[in-house]
Amino acid sequence: GRNSFGNPAVLGTNDSNTLTLRTNSQSAATIAVGGATTFQNNNNSTGAFQVNNSAGTQLFNVDTTVTNLLTNPSVEQAIAGNWALKGSATVIQDATQKYNGINSLKVITTAVASDGAQQACTFSATPYNLTVYAKLDAASNAMATFQLGYKIGAGADTSCLTAQTLSTTGWTRFSCTFTPAAGAGSVYFKQTDAVIHTYYLDA
Repeated sequence: GRNSFGNPAVLGTNDSNTLTLRTNSQSAATIAVGGATTFQNNNNSTGAFQVNNSAGTQLFNVDTTVTNLLTNPSVEQAIAGNWALKGSATVIQDATQKYNGINSLKVITTAVASDGAQQACTFSATPYNLTVYAKLDAASNAMATFQLGYKIGAGADTSCLTAQTLSTTGWTRFSCTFTPAAGAGSVYFKQTDAVIHTYYLDA
């Protein structure tokens, strides 16, 4: 970078190369050609990325010490081996709607209660917070039967939030807390009525 008096300071390259910021010989931030930017801590931290106002009050924080039980939660990678249909639904990775990143999980149900999406996981006997952003497709039937929950093994579905309404005009955040028994199981997002719906899930 360089600066001349009376001119803005410029940091970067004039060719088709990325710009990498390093500390202690470790990359901390990378700006790719075109502007896509990645921040990566060398160690997980409760304050990995923060935005403060002029008074020093924290407005936004990213905690990288939090472990996500789910694989590919924001559906940015291929869904094979992680996200799966529930019941008779169809689930696909979709780039036309997204809350975060560039993709979401599109769920197309049949007229069968309990259709939806799920992901297998292994639980500990400890509290979990299950959070999802959901949006109803503009051409879908209205939906006020959205449910999220979990199940252990081949047992019954256990709801932690039910009878929720999805909107076609924006993403809605849904969140609940549950404490399962330890063991293999799954988390799910489903309908409880026998009506065809199309909706999107993201994290």
